[in-house]
Amino acid sequence: EKIIQEGNWPEPETKTLVYLGTGFQLERCPYHYDVKRYLPNHGGGLMAAVPVSLLEIVPFNFLKKIADISGVNEVAKLRHTHLLSARGLSYIHTALTTEKKEASSLIEEGIPHQETFALYSKILGRCLQNFTSDNGFDQALYIGGTFATAIAPHLDHQALRESFAVPHHITRTSYEEIPIFVLDEPYAGNLGAAYGLIEE
Repeated sequence: EKIIQEGNWPEPETKTLVYLGTGFQLERCPYHYDVKRYLPNHGGGLMAAVPVSLLEIVPFNFLKKIADISGVNEVAKLRHTHLLSARGLSYIHTALTTEKKEASSLIEEGIPHQETFALYSKILGRCLQNFTSDNGFDQALYIGGTFATAIAPHLDHQALRESFAVPHHITRTSYEEIPIFVLDEPYAGNLGAAYGLIEE
């Protein structure tokens, strides 16, 4: 695990896996006291519309550019996958610079594209805050998936934490207590399935 935000819930009520890959998905895993383990509950996010609070991070016309670049053409049709997947990083870069580059090239080249990574981090933070907001503060977030491990070294942790906590908001300190980790394992799902089989 790579720590983005240490938080203050060593044994949270819920652990939420946020999957970043070719798409975007999340899986909430509440703790079940009868079997003494976290078990998956339900997923979400793949087809969820982007939160309105994202307009505090980027202007509407920036989202319109991404809608046009992605081919959906309307901001109302944007989904998290258009912003947070590997292609989402590429769309964000094109909207910022007009330059078309694959996510793999941006990651390989690194530092020259720091503005793109910083904006991606802010957008990720705000989207995570939106999904966290309907599940209480007693939780921890684990960002995993093939793309998560690739982009992890380039995430701007400070920018992500700031947009996640929502500066100057009354709930800021509560969001700062939610742990956020990146799973440094591209095939964490396979490992989890193997662990489950062994435990059975």
